[in-house]
Parts: sequence; structure tokens; C-alpha cells
Amino acid sequence: MTNSSQSAVFVGRQTIYNRDRDVFAYELLFRSSTENRATILDGDVATSQLLINSVIEIGLENLVFGRPAFVNFAKSFIIGKNDLPFDPEQLVIEVLETVEPDSDVIESLKKLRERGFIIALDDYIESDNRKELLDLADIIKIDLRGYGEDALASDVKQLKKRPLKLLAEKVETNDEFNRCMAMGFDYFQGYFLSRPQIVEGRSIAINQFAILRLLVKLRDPAVTFDEIVDLVKQDVSLSLKLLRYVNSLAQGARRQIDSVRQAAIRLGLEKILQIVTLIGMGGISNKPKPLLELALVRAKMCEILGSFSHPEMAEVFFTVGLFSCLDAFLDQPLKEILKELPITPEIREALLSHEGPMGRMLDSVIAFERGDWESTRKSGIDESSLQSAYLSALAWGNVEAKVAVSNQM
Repeated sequence: MTNSSQSAVFVGRQTIYNRDRDVFAYELLFRSSTENRATILDGDVATSQLLINSVIEIGLENLVFGRPAFVNFAKSFIIGKNDLPFDPEQLVIEVLETVEPDSDVIESLKKLRERGFIIALDDYIESDNRKELLDLADIIKIDLRGYGEDALASDVKQLKKRPLKLLAEKVETNDEFNRCMAMGFDYFQGYFLSRPQIVEGRSIAINQFAILRLLVKLRDPAVTFDEIVDLVKQDVSLSLKLLRYVNSLAQGARRQIDSVRQAAIRLGLEKILQIVTLIGMGGISNKPKPLLELALVRAKMCEILGSFSHPEMAEVFFTVGLFSCLDAFLDQPLKEILKELPITPEIREALLSHEGPMGRMLDSVIAFERGDWESTRKSGIDESSLQSAYLSALAWGNVEAKVAVSNQM
């Protein structure tokens, strides 16, 4: 099942300068081809693909050379529960102008700031509804194309009363640059200084069953560190992606991490699980997002409900839910697929016969998906627990599916 084919991945990059015209940072931009513009149908997919291409496929060290990376974030990524694949000093979170400053966004930005992330407000104007985010921002980006000269001077004067840095965006002439310098802008970005560049990398396809075997082992409470290292080393593509990822995190370190074992020690099994789930679910199938979302929501719902009765086996419940959709992913009978995977007889029976605690839980979750209320009542799980688990799983699975889909594009 190994696929050694490669595909091209792209990232746009535009330089941001300080008042001395030295490079301060780079903005990373979603691109899907060598054409220097973006057609974005879904902001979440664009962000997730940009993060994967930047950190895992190309490597952040090859893009920003130790300087901060500005990345646009839509709401779902700001309030998402997953750790961002950057160290705080590497990333400037650009809050898109479409993000409404509701309580979830405000609370999430506070937490991100506490972790050390720099927050920038994109395309800010003094009259918009994001003033309450000013206290959480470090940098304000102002699009010169949206202002007349008098209005710009007035807004800059008000913003300079705050402990903020101002970034002039779309600086296209020498006169505009000089006016922004005189107004007190700190940073500058635009065609006058530099145009965006396209950086191209190569993504190697992953081995479907190697990823599945690794997912099984990572969710086995009895797994050993050496077993995980050996499984990662069996797949060249996955090894490369993990090394790129960990070296992107290790910018500024005295020496590059050049072995899977060193990468695993640096990341830890929990982080490896997160990475493998995100890039693996996108890599094992070219199926549409609704199927990916169904599998992830079902898996998370099994995990949440299973943790009530069998907390020590919550991760295994997740595996059962996730793998219950493998036949649809791989277009093969589930019984045949399971022959290739190192699963216990209990998991096999749960998947094929819906027997045992995991099988009965899976049966209940599937019945809930189908609206078969009579079967859910027979399961003995109260309706409020099912509903609560579903809503939590849905919120989590929607974001994860967007990331997985973006890795296929």
C-alpha cells in the first residue's frame, strides 16, 4: 500500500520591514499554485493548509529564517482546542477582520497571549467593532488602501496613545512610505518594499497502513516509546514530516535534530499522536470532508462516553470509533482491513460484531447518528450525556476535518 508519489505544495511569503528597512518578519500566505494570488473558499481550510505546508512539508526554517511568521487566523483556529504547531516566539497570530469579538474569541486570545503569542489585528479601522480587542493586541495592521490621508492620520494619532505597534500594509509608493514614517508607523509591508514570493516544496505521499498501525499503537495505553519510534521509522514520508516539524520548532537550537528518536524525545508521544492524526487522516484517503468529519466526530464521541465508564481506556474507545469508518475510507471490507492492523481481539470484535463494552458503545453512537432513539434508550446511556458528548465531539471534529481536508489539497 506504499505510495511514493510526490506532489507540489506552495506557500506565499511577503517581507515585513522595520523603520530602518531591516527585515522584521514575514507574512505567510495561502497559495495553491505558482500563481501569486489566492482563491480562498474556506478560511479555515486555507489556514490549516498553510500551517501544514509551512511547518511540516517545507519547514519553517526554510521560510522565515528565525524571524516571526505572521499567519491569518479565522475564528475556528483562534478558539480551537489543539495546540498551535509553533513556539510562541515564532508566530504572530493575525486576527482576520471577519472575526467577531465575542466572548469565546476574547477568552481564547487572552489564553494565547498568556502563552506568549503575539496578537495582530488585521485590516483594523478605528470605526469597526473590534475596539474591545485592542487591549489584547500587540500589533495593529492598517491597510492604506482603505483610508484617505486625513482619516489615516486621525486614526493613527488615536492608536498611538496605546502601547501598540503599528504596521502599514499595502505601502506601494515612496511617498506613502515616507508619510507612514512621519506618522510613526513601526513596521511596513507592501509592493514598494517587496512583492510576495512563492516558495514551493514537495510532499511525499504516506503509507496508508503504516499510518493506521501507528494510530493504533499511539492509542494503546501499554505502548512503549521504542515501539513508536520503530513504527515511525518504517515510513519514510512520516519520518520526514516529523523531522521537519520538530526542526521548525527548534529554530535557534545549536544543532539540528536529525533522527526519528531525537524527534520523538523532543515531541513526546502525545504530540506525535496529534500530528499523526492531523496529517494521517488527510493522507489515508481522498474522501470528502463530510466522511472525515463523521469519522472524527464518531471517534471523539466514543472517547467521551467511554471515559465515563472506562476512563483508563478512553483512547481505545476513540480508536474503535475512528476505525469503524475504515471500509468507507479505503473501499475495502472492514474484515480484510483489520487483518493488516495490530489490534486486540476485543477491538476486532467491537468493530465487526459490536460486542463488548466498546462495541456496545459504538452501537449506541451509531444509533444516535441515525436518530434511532429506541436503540439509544436501550443502551442505558441517558439522553443528556449523549447530546452533550455529541456537541463536544462535533465542535472538535469540525476543526480537525478541515485540517485533514487541507492536507489532501
